[in-house]
Amino acid sequence: TIGQGNTDGELYDRLKQFIQELLDAGAALDGIGFQGHIGLFPTSIYDVQTVLDDFHTSFGKKARITEYDTDPAMDDTLAATYLRDFLTMVFSHPSVDGFLMWGFWDGAHWHSNAPLFYQDWSLKPAGQAFIDLVFNEWWTTENGLSNTNGEWSTRGFKGLYEVTIDCGNGNILTDTIQLSEDLTLVKSGGELVVNTTSQLPASDVTLFPNPATHTLNITSPYPIISVRVFNSRGQLVLERGEAPLPIRTLPPGRYTVEIRTTHGQVLKDFVKMD
Repeated sequence: TIGQGNTDGELYDRLKQFIQELLDAGAALDGIGFQGHIGLFPTSIYDVQTVLDDFHTSFGKKARITEYDTDPAMDDTLAATYLRDFLTMVFSHPSVDGFLMWGFWDGAHWHSNAPLFYQDWSLKPAGQAFIDLVFNEWWTTENGLSNTNGEWSTRGFKGLYEVTIDCGNGNILTDTIQLSEDLTLVKSGGELVVNTTSQLPASDVTLFPNPATHTLNITSPYPIISVRVFNSRGQLVLERGEAPLPIRTLPPGRYTVEIRTTHGQVLKDFVKMD
């Protein structure tokens, strides 16, 4: 568990040895999960970083924090401060791509001490800290007017965005784009075109079959580095280092695939059918 936060114990060494044995045996290890049960005397945030750095350097795998909660005896103010600092650390760490709480409401928690809500559904200080970070500081919602050259710029966190441009006279363009580097959106006719130094032409990459039910194949003229699938809400639902993609368990609907290759990336849509 990440709550132990040390790199010199026997259990820590045994865990690393076990992971290495799995890899040596050819196991398809997608990532490493760290339980997040934080004790009354919480792990230093610096130690959390040390653990994540060590596993990332040793194995190069993605990490996810699971089962996050805090000791029932922990003061509410400390619980809020710690959640704020812990989330900031894992959100900024290059290896972490997921964070799961072990319940969020006291009425359905194994210690009746969930991170976000009291029994009466009133918001805890830690719940407010969560909202302030995730839905305010890290949730990019921007708007503005272009200058005389028709230009407007902003900064945002990496992720999937819905962009709407009102060109006047009832001409409104809307598109979904993946922000993973500096990019420029250009109005070209009736479409929005994404310009980056590494954007592949959509015609270079093919998804088939489309619609698909069990497996989605991808053809590319360049070696594929990674493939990520996002649902219609912009949530990451599948990530692989290669194709084909096993999509049998995905709910029916429209999805966006981000394909990154050695020569750039491209976004493609597909439909998942039953």
